[in-house]
Amino acid sequence: MQTRVYISLEAQYFLESAGQNIDLARKRRKLRIEDVCRRARITPQTYRRLRDGESGVGVGVLISVLQVLSLGDHYGDIADPVRDKVGLDLAKLVHNQKKRIKLGVLDEPSTDF
Repeated sequence: MQTRVYISLEAQYFLESAGQNIDLARKRRKLRIEDVCRRARITPQTYRRLRDGESGVGVGVLISVLQVLSLGDHYGDIADPVRDKVGLDLAKLVHNQKKRIKLGVLDEPSTDF
């Protein structure tokens, strides 16, 4: 029994778009669905689910199909910490806050309760 995964509309649009792009790449390479499935070691049903943008398809399936289609050059960029602008900005903010806290520390513990 398949479990339905609920995701945002933006994420759903991404999955549907990626599935359509993958199917277009398959057609441009003149590969049959059966050939892609055999090489990716998935079933035709799983390929159709990927093509249709179903959210329950595993990341491993996506990467396998991208490799079969020679489209796997950039999946290493997913969540790349070097390209994570928000994460880098937050890390700088936390680092700067620690500096400020250290500068404001008293030499002697307070006894004023």
